[in-house]
Amino acid sequence: MHTVIPSFYPDFQCRASRCRHSCCKGWEIDIDEDTAEKYRTMTGPMSEEIRSHIIEENDTTHFVLNSDGNCPMLREDGLCRLILARGEDDLCDICALHPRFFEDCGEYELWGLGLSCEEVCDLLLSSSLSFLVDDSLKACSFRELLDLLSVPYTDESMTFRPMASTERCRSLLALMRKTEPIDEQWIPELDSLEKALSELHISQMPEYGQPDRMQKVYSYFLYRQLERLDSFSFAQLVSYARVCTEYVLLSDLLHGEDPEHLRRLSEQIEYSEENTLLLLSRADEI
Repeated sequence: MHTVIPSFYPDFQCRASRCRHSCCKGWEIDIDEDTAEKYRTMTGPMSEEIRSHIIEENDTTHFVLNSDGNCPMLREDGLCRLILARGEDDLCDICALHPRFFEDCGEYELWGLGLSCEEVCDLLLSSSLSFLVDDSLKACSFRELLDLLSVPYTDESMTFRPMASTERCRSLLALMRKTEPIDEQWIPELDSLEKALSELHISQMPEYGQPDRMQKVYSYFLYRQLERLDSFSFAQLVSYARVCTEYVLLSDLLHGEDPEHLRRLSEQIEYSEENTLLLLSRADEI
């Protein structure tokens, strides 16, 4: 099995207390069975408190979030009490690995970092986006990676060109409304875009922003879904990546260029299997 990593992968470091969107807030934190068994039998600092904050239901074990929707181990300063008291070795898998992902694609394992993390968004946008295979010191482009994976592509499929029409933008927003909201802010965000869209000459869209920036975003959305080639055509993956990137670009155009638009879209779509499958199945309809 060969390993592929984005060139910026080794540079990732959690912002911890400096993070504005902590992954310890608002997410249900499932505990893998090995760590759950460790928690059941552990002794020493915080062992009883940790057990008091976990529950087993529906064949899974997870932390019970507090009244603010936060992990009970999260301190007010954004640091983890469990890490400070016991060290990172006692974290459950999801806490230790997030935002990393590992996906099989034939003979290759694709590693990456999820864009729901603000640090990852900044790393992607400031990088040249290339890929390292195994221990090679020479990075390859996304096209060269697809050649290695024997994925057929065209110049058109590899190039992000936004479809600049108000009708398409409205169709894009209508499709996003079909996704399951991750929180109560998602629909108001779509309403805000819809309202701003009516006041804009959408012909500005192809000329707006930094083409290289959007090309990286497009390629990385596509990279994240390559493991689904057994279930979806490459054309469907391309449509998915184009729709996601167009949404980010539209948000930038209407509300000002901000990496938060990328982070937010990833949070809404890529961290919901239901929403991801919806876009993969329907993106080519608009």
